[in-house]
Amino acid sequence: MNAEAWEAAFALMSDHGQGVACGIVADGMEKADEMPVYRAWEAIADCLNSVAFNGVTEH
Repeated sequence: MNAEAWEAAFALMSDHGQGVACGIVADGMEKADEMPVYRAWEAIADCLNSVAFNGVTEH
């Protein structure tokens, strides 16, 4: 996962919360009409999934 994806993931979570951020990313992935755009959303989704997984396993 690249730094840009992490920055985008944390910005989305900061602005909207984790749940809404996941919805925004899912919507972006659905609407992506080019593979590079889809891959960018996918990278952000991977970051959000990592945050969610670590939050569950740490507590």
